[in-house]
Amino acid sequence: MKIKKIMPRTTVCALAVASVFQSAAAATQPYPSVPLIWQSGTAAIKPNILLFLDTSGSMTTGGVRYNGGTASRIVVAKAVARDVITATRENNNWGLMTFNGSMRDATHSRDIANGTGILVYDALNPTASEQRIWSDQWYSIGGKLKQPVLDVSSTTGAANYNQLISTINGLPANTNTPIPSAYYEAIRYFRGMPEGTTANSPNTQYTSPIKYRCQKNYIIFVSDGEPTGFPVRYQLGRLMRQDYILRSDATLRQAINNGANGSWDSAYSTARIAYLAHNWDMMDSGRDAEGKSFNDATGSPVGQDFSKQTITTYTVGFQANVQLLSEMARQGGGQYFIANEGDQLKAALTSALNAIARDAGYSNALSSISTDATGKVTASASTTMNPSTWTSELRFYKYLPASKSFDLTSFGQTRYAATGSNILTSRALFSTPTGVAQVTQNSFPSDFNNATFGINPTRPDMPSIGNNTLFPITLSNDSNEYKKLMQWLLRWGTTDVVDSRYRDRNQSSATGLSRYMGDVSGNVVSFGDVVARASGPSDFDRRKFMAVPSNDGMLHILQANTGADKNTHPYIEVLQYVPGTMQRGNASDTVLRNLVFTAEKSYSSVQNPKQNFVAGDLLQVTTEEGEHTLISSMGSGARGSFALMVGGKDKSGSPVGLDAGLAQVHNSMPMWDNSTGTYGAANSFYNQIGYQFGGTKVGYVAMDGSTKKWTSGDVRVAAMMTNGMDAPNTPQLGLYVLDHMARNYKRGGGLTPTGTRGSLIKHIPISRAFSATSNAEGSAQQIIDAHDGLTAPQGIDINNDGIIDLVYAGDFKGNIWRFDLRGDSSTWGARQVYKSEGNQPIIAEPNLINWYDGKVGIYFGTGSNLYQGDLTSVGKQSLYGIFDDYKNCAVGDTTGDCRPTERSDLLSQTLKATTNSKGGEAFTISTATQYTDQSKRRGFYMDLPDNYRVTTTPEVLTVTAKTAGAIWNIEKIVGSNNTTPKLTCTPDSTSTSGYRIIADANNGMASESVFWGTEVEKNGTNEIIVSVAYTGASSRSIFLTNSQAALSSTGVTRSGTLAQKGSNVNCRSTQNLVSQTSTGGSQVNQFTCVNNDPVRLNRLSWREIF
Repeated sequence: MKIKKIMPRTTVCALAVASVFQSAAAATQPYPSVPLIWQSGTAAIKPNILLFLDTSGSMTTGGVRYNGGTASRIVVAKAVARDVITATRENNNWGLMTFNGSMRDATHSRDIANGTGILVYDALNPTASEQRIWSDQWYSIGGKLKQPVLDVSSTTGAANYNQLISTINGLPANTNTPIPSAYYEAIRYFRGMPEGTTANSPNTQYTSPIKYRCQKNYIIFVSDGEPTGFPVRYQLGRLMRQDYILRSDATLRQAINNGANGSWDSAYSTARIAYLAHNWDMMDSGRDAEGKSFNDATGSPVGQDFSKQTITTYTVGFQANVQLLSEMARQGGGQYFIANEGDQLKAALTSALNAIARDAGYSNALSSISTDATGKVTASASTTMNPSTWTSELRFYKYLPASKSFDLTSFGQTRYAATGSNILTSRALFSTPTGVAQVTQNSFPSDFNNATFGINPTRPDMPSIGNNTLFPITLSNDSNEYKKLMQWLLRWGTTDVVDSRYRDRNQSSATGLSRYMGDVSGNVVSFGDVVARASGPSDFDRRKFMAVPSNDGMLHILQANTGADKNTHPYIEVLQYVPGTMQRGNASDTVLRNLVFTAEKSYSSVQNPKQNFVAGDLLQVTTEEGEHTLISSMGSGARGSFALMVGGKDKSGSPVGLDAGLAQVHNSMPMWDNSTGTYGAANSFYNQIGYQFGGTKVGYVAMDGSTKKWTSGDVRVAAMMTNGMDAPNTPQLGLYVLDHMARNYKRGGGLTPTGTRGSLIKHIPISRAFSATSNAEGSAQQIIDAHDGLTAPQGIDINNDGIIDLVYAGDFKGNIWRFDLRGDSSTWGARQVYKSEGNQPIIAEPNLINWYDGKVGIYFGTGSNLYQGDLTSVGKQSLYGIFDDYKNCAVGDTTGDCRPTERSDLLSQTLKATTNSKGGEAFTISTATQYTDQSKRRGFYMDLPDNYRVTTTPEVLTVTAKTAGAIWNIEKIVGSNNTTPKLTCTPDSTSTSGYRIIADANNGMASESVFWGTEVEKNGTNEIIVSVAYTGASSRSIFLTNSQAALSSTGVTRSGTLAQKGSNVNCRSTQNLVSQTSTGGSQVNQFTCVNNDPVRLNRLSWREIF
């Protein structure tokens, strides 16, 4: 009778199944769930998975539940193996190994001599041991490959699949448990070494299943107890001494020596072998099936190395907590599971199939930049991006002036819990159909239940097959499931393992902080007074508040840390706001009801796609009284925008928002929301609102005409938004002007109330009808025809009095519109400024300059990256500068010199590729076309090289009254929409790069008044270099300025403090242009305005699109 050491059983919860079983419903937005810049192609190279099943005698133990009945461990293990392999056969190559059999199975060994027993060898001693094991004695060495790892798919591997299932069905339970030698045998198989199972001697040559240099390789090892059999030193025997990897590892030799005479492997030598398999190169020579060297790293994505083939080990203790298995998984790069029942074993096996980790890169969301008292850049608050877990971290980097870059070798981080405690520093606000609910740690609102979050075992918008496997949380029938979900969403526990069905957001996290924030695609903003001054050269000034939108469904609000740990933790999270009522396709398709999908272990699979929620941009506006308001658009996450009162003081000096205390923040913070009428009144036109890319703008508007300036009897703080993109119900596109603060700001008026915050002041429609066909998308033109909408608006103060006079927006058909607020609000109207040819979409708002002669310069670029088809269907795109003669052309003037400008009216300049002084690719503007009559100029255009597009707002600056510059980011995304899997390690995947192009804002020519660096750079033919290159995808580029005003130096709306005066200031001397790219983090480009005084650099505006 075999005696096996069994560890005490522990209490565990069922693990969630995360494998790709069936097809599930995709997200309902019209946009790809994964932005184009993060997408990668599909390879047909499947991972190799060797399943090791324990066939020891103790596996005959009965009473294991599975599929409504009970059976022995071996019967349940075989049933689970069949189910998992069958469910995943199309996605993986599968093989099977077990422990080696009884003595009679080894009678062919040359080391058995006429009944004298088996001669065994010492792994640590070059001479043979005298120990012999007699033929009538139970022995156990090694593992037995029952079926090689092969294709088992239904189309090309049916025979292999049938053979594998048949082999599993016939497995007995009659061996010992020699885990060390059996696991090592699996490693020998993957390496293509000779078989070593019999009497410590090599036998038949294995053929390695590793066919491609990029192929993933896994061992899933299932056992119900600790090792038995020969002592470890004899299990490994002389095979170890013949293996250069094992014999050269001093740590392994020491572990074997420490546990030399025991079979339980108390020194964890097997775990060390797992470590070596995960870290050493298993195929250090030869060529793969593509004919490439196994040592060729070409095409390796971030975080992977194709030149190194390794093995990841997952282990399962089946009705036992096996410490050796736990250590094997830890050192082998995998995960250890405990399964007491069949369902848990199934979940453990399938969970182990999803371990493909990628290192975190940078998000291309624009950072928040800090400066010192002199205006010099000192730090950046940047967000990382980890596409394997779809999480981001906020990191604070010090600026290095000498290299004009940020020090990425060290960083500060956000603090989420009280020092030395598990008590979180934040609380949450949930916007629900009945109002805003405040939630503190471990508390649950009385009206919350499963229905609040769409948890329902019969939820109708789920796929019909594979539900319980893919969505065990969503389809739970546990009436308290919502409490577990809230615990996971709000990070109340110390880990993400609320129970084992929930996704681990900290997987592969070096800092352990990945779980606290979903992926960030919108901008980071800081605002409020400076409350923590820099304490030295390694520190920086901090404004009181910081806000970060995230696709975990939350807007994260932070406050500056003034405590002793402010250098390591510059900010502390204090609030999470969930705009739960925001909708996508219909009233039941809300943020609140879709959050549950992010908790599933199947999240971000084809069946359970990545979700976008708070994916838009933030605008922060402070009133003159000192109230800090924040407006967030939802981007591709849902339709609409919302506004919060974050903090500060009102007109009486009383604190508001967070500054008024936390007890009533659910009542005091929410201002208005397009999706609900439970607070504010911005929902009256929600059925006309689409997805807001860019953001809502805020400024003063005069109800009886901006020409009256501050003598107007009614001045409001207005929030201005358009329909956005892809609105339902074929809306009348136009500008919506909302009463943001619901007060009259006329001078001397005492801020009398004007109604409810968010009330619609005016809808200003454009003159054309909404146009979106239902035709299939293929070409660039078909994409344009299939969608419609307006960009975010941009307002401008043309007479420097602080009141917005004109607002501009582009549309997806390529037109530009002016919304004129100069007259009485009853006369506000729209005028088409530029009439396009209908083949160049605009998705990012234009930027504006008010020129000396009564014209507004409107600067934009064309191209789209919103839709999946945009990846390969780019079309011919251009840069534009259009002039609107607002002085002479009223809204109703549409003829003569006031007719809409067309492309044929514009100067044409040529962008030409060249080489810079360092030999790198660059661009010049090779033409110098001039206007025949400057007073009647209509603008210019410049066609981009093939495959380039503009998806961000350009930056502009004025040098003198008649001199200005404009800077565009032109970007190329190289990828393929070909979804056919390819037998290659380098399938079509997206790569992004671009250039920042600078031109004279008057005529589009190369400028000698505004240029990069400290001197004009020219190429060999004396043409001015107008470009600087960058890698990755870039945010909008923004100039730093010391002004805190909500109007820029050119009079356009942005984040800042409202003031009853303008802020026009021309460019002076050297300035810094700040950007964020997905590969390099925050970047600063320096350039010069000629013959002007020095400028102090301070304030940052915000990124606008993706």
